[in-house]
Amino acid sequence: MRKGNPPAENRVGGWSQGAAYALAAIFTLIGALLSIVIIFQLMNIAACSGLAAECDFATLYAAIWITPATTLLVLVGVIVVLRTRRKQMRSLWWVSCLGGLATLTAYAIAASLITGAIHP
Repeated sequence: MRKGNPPAENRVGGWSQGAAYALAAIFTLIGALLSIVIIFQLMNIAACSGLAAECDFATLYAAIWITPATTLLVLVGVIVVLRTRRKQMRSLWWVSCLGGLATLTAYAIAASLITGAIHP
């Protein structure tokens, strides 16, 4: 074994376990940024005061929490999967990628809920 390679138990299917954690960290940062974008989209609530129809405030409130909650749940899930399967020599980078996809899907759902609640 060369000096720069991690031991076999720390490697996961050709990718080091650190790479899987790095992907999880990147997708967590993306989820945090998308959560901030959702808050900025909620500033469109000012349009509710000028509309003849009422806005759905319950849906707006729920939409605030969809993206951050999904990001947090995905992060915890990815860490649990990577920790429990660290002895298996299988590629687990896809777990982080599925978590990122779940976060992006949650953002899309929250954004469409906000649009639907403001413009009934």
